[in-house]
Amino acid sequence: MNDRTNEDTRPRSLYHWVFLTLLLCLLGVVGNHLHIPLFFGVDFIFGSVAALCALAYLGPIAALLVALSAGAYTCYLWGHPYAAIVFVAEVVFVYFARRRVKHLALADGVFWVLVGIPLVILLYRGMLELPLMVSIMIALKQTVNGVLNAAIAASVLVIGCRVVRASPGVSLAGMIFNCLLVSILIPGIILIAMETRRSKVDSERAIADSIGLVAKFVDYAAKQLADDNALATEPASKLKELDLVGYLGMNDMLGMALIGYDGRVLAKVGEVHTTGDGQRIQTSDGVDVWLPPRNGMPLMVWWNKACYIHEKKLHGSGVVTSIVVEHSAAPVVANLHQRNLRAFMILFALTAFAIIVAILVSREFATPLRLLGDVSRRLANDIEKGKDIDVPHSDFQEIKTLAISFDKMASSLSENFQIVTDRTNQLEKLSSELAKFLSPQIYQSIFSGKQQAEIKTERKKLTVCFTDLTGFTDISTDMQPEDLTYLLNSYFSEMSDIAIKHGATIDKFIGDAMVIFFGDPETEGVSEDARACVRMAMEMQTKMQYLAGKWRSEGMENALQIRIGINTGFCNVGNFGSDQRMDYTIIGAEVNLAARLEALAKPGSVLMSGETYHLVEDFVDASEVQLSNIKGIKREVRAFAMKDITNPDASQHHSYRYKGKGLLLYVNPDELSADKKKAARNHLTQALKKLDAEGPSGEGG
Repeated sequence: MNDRTNEDTRPRSLYHWVFLTLLLCLLGVVGNHLHIPLFFGVDFIFGSVAALCALAYLGPIAALLVALSAGAYTCYLWGHPYAAIVFVAEVVFVYFARRRVKHLALADGVFWVLVGIPLVILLYRGMLELPLMVSIMIALKQTVNGVLNAAIAASVLVIGCRVVRASPGVSLAGMIFNCLLVSILIPGIILIAMETRRSKVDSERAIADSIGLVAKFVDYAAKQLADDNALATEPASKLKELDLVGYLGMNDMLGMALIGYDGRVLAKVGEVHTTGDGQRIQTSDGVDVWLPPRNGMPLMVWWNKACYIHEKKLHGSGVVTSIVVEHSAAPVVANLHQRNLRAFMILFALTAFAIIVAILVSREFATPLRLLGDVSRRLANDIEKGKDIDVPHSDFQEIKTLAISFDKMASSLSENFQIVTDRTNQLEKLSSELAKFLSPQIYQSIFSGKQQAEIKTERKKLTVCFTDLTGFTDISTDMQPEDLTYLLNSYFSEMSDIAIKHGATIDKFIGDAMVIFFGDPETEGVSEDARACVRMAMEMQTKMQYLAGKWRSEGMENALQIRIGINTGFCNVGNFGSDQRMDYTIIGAEVNLAARLEALAKPGSVLMSGETYHLVEDFVDASEVQLSNIKGIKREVRAFAMKDITNPDASQHHSYRYKGKGLLLYVNPDELSADKKKAARNHLTQALKKLDAEGPSGEGG
């Protein structure tokens, strides 16, 4: 039942906050001004609606300002500050209580049960010296009033946010809780107010009847005495003859007085207050209400000192012009307090019942939906992990239909997810296999959607590299197919790793040759592409020296070397072929020139064109080579052979190799882990012990 305002709806500027705070302060005062009077200073007020709205929407500071403004009006309305104290305490308590109790009305109800009722009884009983029964009645009235105001505030917040579309959603449980609470409390309060007003009217009518009866008797008797002027000459003694008040035993409630022409009291029976200063309020049935000067008295105390009066004019009675019959309002007030205590106890019980029913109904209706929402949020993760989908059940037909539909949907999604997972695994396996037939850059371009499977070419300036193994043809005729396959695959694996490391696109393998280019599908610029290509070639030559030594240590006597040709120029690059079969490659005269340079290069060297050399000459030491009659190339070509193929960026290999009669030694620390290096030291130590034990013999190197 969360009616907490969403953080996104909070005011975003100080001016907005100040304006809304002042507006709610005004509404708090207006809410208390437009009160519903019940009887003798007991009213329903609505200022806390604005304060609780400020608490939920603007924060505690604004809420305290609104509470102080609205509470100040209660000081004017009721004549004491104790209601304002309770009002401020309510806002402070609800602010802290909402950290655990989310709903405003529920948090407010907790305040009244734990703090509000004891505080009201203490203040009204101890400070205002009201009877305990009256203090309890006021506490129950304020509890019902406060919970109703909190429910109204929660409803206003929800409606306001929905009207301005400032909230992403409304809590269903909170809405049901509000609707049930308000729908139960408002009719109950209206009935209590109507019953209270009716009781007050009935009590006043009874008083009017009793006063009227006394007044009629006095008027009749006064007319009998008026003939002999006895009432005028001896009003006090004659008034005793008219002492119906004493005869009825009502001296503590009724009083009579004879009023002369000058307004003075000529004689009286019982206590008479209405002849002094005060305020008269006309009512029905010829009975008025007289109130003494207030002089700062609290409203409820003031009403306790009120009186009902009836004044009868006398004619022909000499100096006596009228008879005043007075009835104290205190017994009426006490009677109404007693009767309304029972009413407010019933209303308090009704409020507690309304809260309990609202909680149970809202939870019964909203809990399945909340659980269904939780299941839906976990649905993707549960399906992915293969967990069973536990759909909540409900006795409500609409929710049950929704749950059944959701269960079917979840089952269908789970089955489809399994199908998609299987297909995805197949595609991943297939794509991983396809990746081995494509250059990594081309593979990424196709699967990321950057490159489409269509016949399309572009003209770009690329740096093209051809490599070739020298001596491979001679050894291939003498080697077993398995050894030949091992040698070629290990060579291509090492060279491919180097090419990919430097960002090259591997076009194809042709026998023992490789076609590599830089500048497509990704490029760092023509100059940087050429430099990367030369660094790659240098590292390839370095790695080839290592591989050649390794192969010799494995029994392959023929020395293998690679020659590399590099050229930079404009080429056509893209997809060539047909709609059924196409190949991503490069063509053009510059590609042919790179191939010719590779063929003219010496084994173990790198030969580059002048175009490439001028892009890398700042870090490459090369000498020009005279070329003539390059097949297929009509223009004059300048070529440069690198003098030093040591690659400063390549990994340094610290291998040692020796082969001779009685001695075969090969060590490469780069291939050894820490444990294997330790084992190698043990083997070398054992070998040295053998040599020292047997002495020098055989053929050494």
